[in-house]
Amino acid sequence: MRYRLTAHLAQKLRALDPYWLSLMSQFGFKVVRAANGWVTYDGSGTIAVVPNNELDPDDTLAQILLHELIHHFVQGQSSYDSPDWGLDNTTEKHVVNEHAALLMQAALLDIYGLRNILIPTTDFRSFYEHIPLPAPASTESEAQRMASRGLNRLMNHPAYASLNRELTRVCDLCEPHHLLPPT
Repeated sequence: MRYRLTAHLAQKLRALDPYWLSLMSQFGFKVVRAANGWVTYDGSGTIAVVPNNELDPDDTLAQILLHELIHHFVQGQSSYDSPDWGLDNTTEKHVVNEHAALLMQAALLDIYGLRNILIPTTDFRSFYEHIPLPAPASTESEAQRMASRGLNRLMNHPAYASLNRELTRVCDLCEPHHLLPPT
């Protein structure tokens, strides 16, 4: 299934930026806007994201920050101290980690019917688009095992209730025909 967030809906979702910035602080992260790269994590609590005027018209801070949060939980607590969560996206070395993040993101968003709204902006988007609905809960592959552990860590985090609130806020901004049936 091909997912595409409309520029109109992306503009509506940008109104939620302050909430997502606050949410990230509840998870222990500071977000800064910087023109020196798309998105980077410094390994000491700061996520740098390009300003809105440098984002594609169909990209939002919510999409980007959710995906970064997912990477953190897939990689585990030790990733907090590693730049870019310890991942190298310039080689094939960590493809399984990216697939795990996308599987976890799909599984989380399927709960809300938001899989087609908070779409990852990654180069692996085609992998995401081919994840069946609902996202598989099996642990057959390494990526699925990593995704399952990450989702468990996230759902047991004290700030998960705040993430739930923000994902519900995204649902509330969407027209019913934008949403997929929640699983």
